[in-house]
Amino acid sequence: VLDAGGRLVVHCSAGIHRTGMITFALLRVSGLDPLSARETLRKLRAVTGEGVGDHRVAWAEELLVRSRGKRREVDAHDDDDD
Repeated sequence: VLDAGGRLVVHCSAGIHRTGMITFALLRVSGLDPLSARETLRKLRAVTGEGVGDHRVAWAEELLVRSRGKRREVDAHDDDDD
């Protein structure tokens, strides 16, 4: 969606904690480094960027690591089919 120029809206009850966590994860998956993702989150919505919390950012980083591991597993299985 984003690569095609589309927009994505992420929101929960207050739009701070869970919204920040998921948005940070999406920014990381899209290729931003942790610092740039955090800065972008603050620019998008300051209260979310400030309120997301380090433990939620750590969760997003863990999600990124796990998703990359799954991707490698899928790639390895694709190579087995050759």
